[in-house]
Amino acid sequence: MKLPHVAALYVQTGGSYCGLEGVDVWDEGRDARNYCGPHSVIAHPPCQRWGKLWAGQPLMMIQLELARIKTSPEHADHWIDVAGYAACGGEVAVK
Repeated sequence: MKLPHVAALYVQTGGSYCGLEGVDVWDEGRDARNYCGPHSVIAHPPCQRWGKLWAGQPLMMIQLELARIKTSPEHADHWIDVAGYAACGGEVAVK
């Protein structure tokens, strides 16, 4: 059975996604911010920073959503997510 092709973004070099059939690995060396499709996405942003919602996190997530919009602009949830991450970034910036 052939698995669907997916892009694994922000994953660890040599981690569990490496070597899997149908997985296009975007580790630190490939810079997942540059991914622009065309495959479905699995994203694992840096966990140590995710919980703290550091200033760069909302921008990184906006970039991810923009990549999704490029491949499927008809999905309203991508547009809504961009607005939500922008609002979070604004809150972080003024603190």
